Amino acid sequence: MRKVYLQNLGLIITEKCNFNCAMCLRGKCSNKEMSDEVLEATFENVIGTSCLSVCGGEVTLVLERLEKLFSYIIKKKILLEQLAITINGSNYNQDFIKLLDSFKKYLETVNKGYYEPALMISYDKFHLAEMKRLGLEKVFWENCQKYQKSGHLLGYQSLDKKLFNEGNAINLNSKKTIPLRPMPYIMSYVGNDLKEDREDGLLNIGPIVTINTEGIVTEADGSYLNQRTIYNYGNILDSSLEDICLNRNPLIVPPKKYFKECVKAQKKYQTYLK
Repeated sequence: MRKVYLQNLGLIITEKCNFNCAMCLRGKCSNKEMSDEVLEATFENVIGTSCLSVCGGEVTLVLERLEKLFSYIIKKKILLEQLAITINGSNYNQDFIKLLDSFKKYLETVNKGYYEPALMISYDKFHLAEMKRLGLEKVFWENCQKYQKSGHLLGYQSLDKKLFNEGNAINLNSKKTIPLRPMPYIMSYVGNDLKEDREDGLLNIGPIVTINTEGIVTEADGSYLNQRTIYNYGNILDSSLEDICLNRNPLIVPPKKYFKECVKAQKKYQTYLK
């Protein structure tokens, strides 16, 4: 099994959430969490990633899972430039801040002292409506101030002009949604001439690989239901990440073209959202 370096890795560590937003791409929440086996299998495949996006669900509801993820990355000395976590702002837990403080030290160690704040808080009309329904407006703003003081808040995340027709968003006005178009995989084998055996060198994969709670390699913006069905590309517990991505007929390019093709794929994906 060849280990890979990912441009972006998304891990959906939980399907738990205390909100039921009208636009939520995930759809109906559940109590599912990413198991130790899925975490271990993932990082048996992955030696590093430029950006790790930890997703949910609501990540602040599963701090034990987050702690397990961080400890495994540190133990395996996974290369990581940037951590990204999006939360809904309804919870503030000092244990969560302590976890981020501790992991910050690891990121500074592997990145020569550099650390970019990891947290984004969802802020748009749909989240605001849900906070109002739950009577959490005051708590939300208080929590935002606390997160700002923690040094871990990067900013606020709002929605694009168009939403994917996934999860709860299928119930919105059809003019506000568009079908999800799968993100392609770009692969580059470093250290050889793209020979058939590909026995030597490092494998890079981009622009993003997402793994859900069950270990399914899937689409970052797919609903839980569709991740298990039409966007189910294979399971990290059953196959190597290299084989799973190869089965999707990726664009395989020489190293010098890798980043250019990844950027091109991302721009195309973002353009059709507008």
